[in-house]
Amino acid sequence: MMQTGKQIISTILYKHLLTCLLLCACYFNASAQKISATINRDKILIGEQVTLELKADDIDLTKYNLKQWFIVADTFNHVEVAQRGVIDTIKIGTNTGFVQKFQLTSFDSGYWQIPIFFIALEDKQSLSTTTFNTTALPLAVLPVNVTNLKDYHDIKDIEIVTQTYNWKWIVAGVIAFLIVLFAVLWLLSKKKNVVAKPFNNQAPPHTWAMEQIEKLLQQQLLEQQQFKLFYAELIQICRSFSDAELKINTAAKTTDEYILLIKGRVGNETVQLQYFQLLRLCNAVKFAKYNPASAQNVEAVEIAKSFIHTLHQFQFKP
Repeated sequence: MMQTGKQIISTILYKHLLTCLLLCACYFNASAQKISATINRDKILIGEQVTLELKADDIDLTKYNLKQWFIVADTFNHVEVAQRGVIDTIKIGTNTGFVQKFQLTSFDSGYWQIPIFFIALEDKQSLSTTTFNTTALPLAVLPVNVTNLKDYHDIKDIEIVTQTYNWKWIVAGVIAFLIVLFAVLWLLSKKKNVVAKPFNNQAPPHTWAMEQIEKLLQQQLLEQQQFKLFYAELIQICRSFSDAELKINTAAKTTDEYILLIKGRVGNETVQLQYFQLLRLCNAVKFAKYNPASAQNVEAVEIAKSFIHTLHQFQFKP
């Protein structure tokens, strides 16, 4: 009777041990897959790009089928997909890793969230489907940062001062002002005049704009390394063209305000994104004294021409 009791206890312990081993095996099998979403930075300026990386690691393709990959819409929550990478695979033993990269951008300042994405695996034996998801990621889109620009001065509080008059200093200031004014006028008279001509109503806006770009290139400002003047004139031509084509007036608008006015009206999202990036490059050249490479200068001209052609085709109605 004592021997029978021991056998029963041994049988129960064996069953519990076997159950625990099965549960552990199931746990480790279920947790083998690693699903993740990451971005290379969580703060960007308007128009800048951030890289989103979606990964699914340690997928045993001998046991599972990849039934559904991550679905990423072209536009979501004030964020746009500028470029989609292909799905790359990395095989280590029986496990396979999948990764896809996206270039994201936004032209709306604020604090947005990259949403949760889902992936589905199908068990080859049971044909059951298991869904895995990533975590949401915060993304801050900031206005153009001018704090490090040389010509920028922050707004200070109003200070109350006692008003006093010192005529000697006033006279000296007037004389100094006149000297500076005459010096500036003299320098401007000596400076090469390459200001784009205003839009001529006798010619179609796109024809006029293309002619102005060719005339600008003939000035050879790039060869003389006058990048600031060249980019200022190039953007002025494009803005004058878009004003005439869209029948708007952006002469007194900032770059951000101008972008918001023409956003969605260019006719091609890729060309629109490239043109907005050209506007940012122009600001960098003008305010941060950035000197673009030769390839960037050639690309800038092509982007400007493509913008003019695309907007005209989109607006043209025979």
